[in-house]
Amino acid sequence: MKKVHTSSKNRGSALVLIIVAMVILMVTGIGLLAVGYNSRLLAIKDNAALASHAAADAGVFEAVCELNNKLATKEAAFMAADNNSTLPSMTIQTPLGPDSGNQKYAYRVSDTWPNYTISSTGASNGVERKISAKTTVSGPFDPAILVANQLTMNNNDIVGAAQGTEVTVGTLSSSAGAISAGNGSVINGNVFCPPDASPESVISAPVGSGFSKFQAEEQMTMAPVFMPAFGTTPLDVTYSANTTLSNPSYDFNNLTLANNVTLTISGNVTLRIAKDLSMGNNGGISVVGANSKLTIYIGGNIGPGTNSFELTNSTGSAAAVKIYGTKTSLPPQVFNFKNSSTLVAAIYAPFADVTFMNNPNITGSIICNNLTLKNNMVFTYDDSIRDSYKKTDPGVHIVVSNWQEQ
Repeated sequence: MKKVHTSSKNRGSALVLIIVAMVILMVTGIGLLAVGYNSRLLAIKDNAALASHAAADAGVFEAVCELNNKLATKEAAFMAADNNSTLPSMTIQTPLGPDSGNQKYAYRVSDTWPNYTISSTGASNGVERKISAKTTVSGPFDPAILVANQLTMNNNDIVGAAQGTEVTVGTLSSSAGAISAGNGSVINGNVFCPPDASPESVISAPVGSGFSKFQAEEQMTMAPVFMPAFGTTPLDVTYSANTTLSNPSYDFNNLTLANNVTLTISGNVTLRIAKDLSMGNNGGISVVGANSKLTIYIGGNIGPGTNSFELTNSTGSAAAVKIYGTKTSLPPQVFNFKNSSTLVAAIYAPFADVTFMNNPNITGSIICNNLTLKNNMVFTYDDSIRDSYKKTDPGVHIVVSNWQEQ
């Protein structure tokens, strides 16, 4: 019988093929493992980058909150000056919270009111992100007109501003016709209503070409203004002859001007009036001098009864005359301005009903409960008010104007 012999050469070839296949599989496996490992590292790095960016954002947010807290509490050192000891900072990186993992942040505020620079650094798992943010100030006179309820424009009333100035008019009310107008009246600006209301229903007044009616992005509110502390016990005072006031502040319970009496304001003057400001026929207040300023805090009415109020402002700037209504609940205060008034001022009175009689010429900003504008009114928004905000002004707060990642 013939024997069959197996070739050792064939067996060797098969072994080589097996080894080659194993090497290929191993190299492929190692390659896939490396791809997976690198993908994992990249994912971790991306997550760390996102987390560090979020941490840097948190630093900016906290810095803004700290600035506004200093404003709200009127921290004496901060109100007096901007420097390293008064501006907020967090120089040691602080964890975001118990569930934040390795996220930390630090920030520093520099520069001066209101254009601060916030430098914030966020870190997570060895990855850092830096953000530089600039701030500006927002305040109660940012809108041209804002009412809690009703804006009523009679016939031939015009609301607008100088060319290039943004005009915003709005209401906090969702009621139909909350902003209405008679024949020939128009608002040359953008007009808003609450986010849950219909602009076409709420805003029946016409807007000029190129402007729009829209819903606000969020529900706005009007923060109350409180009467500053009186320096002396307020008394009832009646001026029977023309008088000039030039001291920094005056306190009154009721302030009354007799017939034909003008109260002249010279210098930087604050009037604190617990109750009413009343006047006889042809009475009024006159602000004189290019650098004079008048601030009125009033808890009652202006021009109550049959007589109306006249206030002249020779500075030409609405930022020079500010009137704050300090009532914090209804029924409202009543502010009445006489026929043919020429008012250059800013009014912030969340619980006041303001009325201008026929033919007024108004420059400034008005924030109130209800606003009635009689016939033939011209209202011009003065945006210089926004440039005049001071730390001590009621209702001002810091906001971020722009930011960039470094």
